[in-house]
Amino acid sequence: MRPLLFVVLSAATVCTAVKAVAQGNAPLVGVQRYNLDSTRVGSFNNVLELFREDWDTRTSVRWDIAKPLSAFAYQVYEDQPIITRYFLSSMGFAELIEMPYETMYGYIAVKDDVMVICFRGTNLTSFSDWRVNCQTGQVEYRGHYFHSGFLDNYRAMRSTIASAIREYSPKHVWVTGHSLGGALATICATDLTLSSSLRPTLCTFGQPRVADSGGSRLIDETLSRRYARFVNGSDVVPSLPPTLPFIWTYGHAGDLYAFGESKLTISESATTEPAIATAYCEQCGRPAKIDANEIIYQSAAELPPLSQQEYDSFLMQEERQGRFDGTRGIGDENFYAAGPADLFLDHKMGNYVQAAHSFGSSEKVLAIPGR
Repeated sequence: MRPLLFVVLSAATVCTAVKAVAQGNAPLVGVQRYNLDSTRVGSFNNVLELFREDWDTRTSVRWDIAKPLSAFAYQVYEDQPIITRYFLSSMGFAELIEMPYETMYGYIAVKDDVMVICFRGTNLTSFSDWRVNCQTGQVEYRGHYFHSGFLDNYRAMRSTIASAIREYSPKHVWVTGHSLGGALATICATDLTLSSSLRPTLCTFGQPRVADSGGSRLIDETLSRRYARFVNGSDVVPSLPPTLPFIWTYGHAGDLYAFGESKLTISESATTEPAIATAYCEQCGRPAKIDANEIIYQSAAELPPLSQQEYDSFLMQEERQGRFDGTRGIGDENFYAAGPADLFLDHKMGNYVQAAHSFGSSEKVLAIPGR
C-alpha cells in the first residue's frame, strides 16, 4: 500500500542520478512540480481542534472532520508501524496503542483529551475466509441479535480500549473504520456509549450490516446524531452479510451519506420506510427479493441486502473470474481486478478518500436542508 504523502528514493537511485549528471549524460526526465497546498492536506493541520468540536450527523456533513477520519481509515491498512507513527504525528497525536488480533488490527491514537479509535477490516487472504466470515451466525447482545464474528472480534480488543480510556480519560472520542473494521467501530461506539459516560462519534466507510432490525434500532437510538455512515457507489459490502429468511436478517443504522457519480444522497437509514418485499438498485442494476419474516430497515438510497442465494452465486462468479487470488485482502489497494461489473471496486478505501475530498472540496460543512 502506498503511504500518504511520503516519496522514498533508494540511495542507489539517487547516487546513480547524481553520477549521471556529473558525467553530463543524464537521461531526459519529465519533472512534475506539485503545490502541496492544492491537495488540501493543509486542512489536516488543525485536526485536534476539529476533533474537540461536535458533529451533529443529522443536520450537517462535516467534511472538515470526515476527510481526516477517512485518512485514518485508509492509513490503518499500512503494515509498516513507522509509517503509521509518522502519519499520526503529522495529525498532531502523541500516543499510539496498537490492537492486533489474529487477522484483525486496530489502533488508538491519543493527544491530551482527544482519542481516535480506528479499526482495520480483516486482511483476508483467501476466498474461503471471506465466505466463512460473512456466513457466521448471530448471538444475543443487549437484548438483540448481532453478528457473532464481528462481536467476538470486538470483544477481543475491548480490554485494550477500556484500559486506554482509564489511563487517558479522554473527553472527545472518535471511532472509525472501513469494511469489516467499520462493523467493529459500530459495536465499539455503541458499547462505549451504553457502558460509560462517553459520547463517541462514529464515522464508517463501506461497512457491512451488524445486527438484526431490533439491534439496528438500538444502535440508531444509542448513537443518535453521532453516526455518519458513508457508502460509495454500488459497493456490495454494505449489502452483507446475506439475509437468510426465517433464520437471521440484518439492518443498517445511522445517517447515510451515499456517494454517487455526481451527487450525494443523504437519508436516515433506520427511520425511513423499511423494505419488506422487493428492492431494486438502479445504480447497480441488481434486484433483491426479501422474503424474511422480519422488517429490514433500509432507506430508498440503500443498496438492497443480498439473499443467501445471491451471495453464493456472486462469490462463485468472483471465484471463477480469479478475483480472489489468495495473495491480497479485500481492503488492500492492490486487490481489485478491473471490470465494470465488479462490485468490490467501489469498496476500495482509496475511492472513499477520493470521494470525500471531491464532494467536500469546496466547503467545510454542508448543511442538510430541512433538518
